[in-house]
Amino acid sequence: MKQTTNEQARPGPATPDSPGPCLPGEWVLLWLLGLVLILAVSQQSLWIDEFYTASNSGHASLREWWQGLATGLGSNLQTPCYMFFMWLWVKVAGDSEWALRAAGLIWLVPGLVAMASGFPRRTQRMAVMLAAVTSAFVWYYAGEARPYAMQLGVSCLVFAALHRLGREELSARQQSRWLSGFLFGFFMLCGVNSIGAIFSIAALAAAFILIPRRRLLDLWKTGWRRLLLTGLLLLALALFYVWTLSVGARASAVGATDWKTVAFVFYEQLGLTGLGPGRVELRQAGIATLRPYIIQLTVYVVLISIVVAGGIRQALRQRPAKQVCALALAVALPAFFLFGVGFAVHFRVLGRHLTPLMPIWFSLMGLGLASFWGGAGWMGRAVSAAYLVFSLGSCLSIRLAARHERDDYRDAAQYAKLALRQNQVVWWNADLEGAGYYKVPLAANGDGENTTIPLINPPADLLARLKRPGVIIVSKPDVFDSSGTLAEYLARNQYRASAKFQAFTIWESKEGKS
Repeated sequence: MKQTTNEQARPGPATPDSPGPCLPGEWVLLWLLGLVLILAVSQQSLWIDEFYTASNSGHASLREWWQGLATGLGSNLQTPCYMFFMWLWVKVAGDSEWALRAAGLIWLVPGLVAMASGFPRRTQRMAVMLAAVTSAFVWYYAGEARPYAMQLGVSCLVFAALHRLGREELSARQQSRWLSGFLFGFFMLCGVNSIGAIFSIAALAAAFILIPRRRLLDLWKTGWRRLLLTGLLLLALALFYVWTLSVGARASAVGATDWKTVAFVFYEQLGLTGLGPGRVELRQAGIATLRPYIIQLTVYVVLISIVVAGGIRQALRQRPAKQVCALALAVALPAFFLFGVGFAVHFRVLGRHLTPLMPIWFSLMGLGLASFWGGAGWMGRAVSAAYLVFSLGSCLSIRLAARHERDDYRDAAQYAKLALRQNQVVWWNADLEGAGYYKVPLAANGDGENTTIPLINPPADLLARLKRPGVIIVSKPDVFDSSGTLAEYLARNQYRASAKFQAFTIWESKEGKS
């Protein structure tokens, strides 16, 4: 029987500088580098967005899970695959802070390894993995119980599949496996959240740009059943997203997109976050908070620019300029669309919303690092080493520096429960899911007897009717006291700030216990 072209082109044994799978020792090192990300997972207090993950994942039955998800009508309803995975995960690993956050590593580590394994040279494979593992963006979202680590993992899988199907001579078996990997990753990219579905259009365009026409036809002939099944599942998912919009599911309308938020997208995705101020400080005081960190940030920006420029040069050497430009346009269009939506409506586009772009950054940084380390003399090696030092410093700062800690709901909750035990009236001006997770009793009828009175953007007449509190726990006034009513109450009644936790201020009456 006549063999197909793909079957005749079986690759030989991999060498350090030839295309092919990772060498055995490389796989061990790649997995060890990936497992370093476990250090990014902390037991710090959960914060606002993470509480919704914990709340929806804690239901005992699938029916209760769906009812809780559907009645919320927030953005969580538009993260179906992630929320379902987390519901399953909690049944196995529990709902502690560390367990909730570690779930993302199940997707992130294999995705990063798959992405790195697609590059033809050993130095490139290692450099791409180093660029990813020393990314402060990766460390931040690997340590958060939200869908972004999962989305990043499947984005890396899609990137790897496109890289393999578009570059290498594959056997029929390898081609079939990477087609399955692409289809699975493509569906999960759409299903992790609705924004991923927007970026899936770029992935589809990239497939037609990268994969030769002959191979596309061969993929259809050998995999048409999988392609049709994936198409049907995607259609069902699209109808689901249309339904979520029809019932009013939306992301929270906090902030808007402007030039500063666009700049922050690059600030976050390029990994500068750890070397700058904490997010709470940046949110409250704006770009003025960058001044004490301007020297280290400037040096790091210069290093990033050099490394990315080197990566672009390498990409242009490996592929025709016309194809690189077409790919750049394909991946940029969803980002421009999201920025346009952000400017047009009350929606703030942040770096995490553009998570599917991260494999592009990793590949450019990795190619740049590999080229400087291997062929640019001592100066190139110095640039690579300095870049990695600054990158690792940014990561460790994200994990260890107090200014980068999440909103401290755990300590605020302990303070509230202590005040209740002292028979004080307590007002809780913060997220209610956070109070529930840390078991702060909330008043159902507003009397505050041995319970905390919840206040979310309270009107003045409500505050006038309530019993004067001994303790008021306040977090993020722009979110929970947007009209400033509670701030006016605090000033008028001469409350004093008795304690501060991350994103929290504890106010106490000068009269003492009430």
